[in-house]
Amino acid sequence: MGDRKAYTLIELILVLALLFIIVAMTIPNTNFYLSIAKNQELKELKKDLLFARNKAIIESQVYIVSFDSKDNRYIIKTKKKSSPIKVKKLEHGIKLNEEISVKSIYFLPSGATENSNTIYLQDKNKKKYEVTITPVTGRVEIKIIE
Repeated sequence: MGDRKAYTLIELILVLALLFIIVAMTIPNTNFYLSIAKNQELKELKKDLLFARNKAIIESQVYIVSFDSKDNRYIIKTKKKSSPIKVKKLEHGIKLNEEISVKSIYFLPSGATENSNTIYLQDKNKKKYEVTITPVTGRVEIKIIE
């Protein structure tokens, strides 16, 4: 009896159960990846606003970031050129608020904006975000409001 050449049914079930648990833990959680993509998109929006501000300072010209809630995108361009520098469609669950009060943000050569600017965004889970650009400094801040 000490010379076994086969596995028992219990041993096979235990091995299969362990394999199943390991596989279940490694299956990607789509909500996790969507959350990462959403956060990356928010960070990219902040970086793009800071990019427009910094380019306005460096090039001593007005940079405009326009928001299009219908197509859920924003466009970066200069006041002198009509062709856009960047067009970014928000695709990972973030939507521009349809009743957006700020259609465009003008970054002046000083880095400041013409007035106080707040943009409201919402994700698929109805979580709301507020993007605020301070007029004097051009500082960009994103925070969750709900």
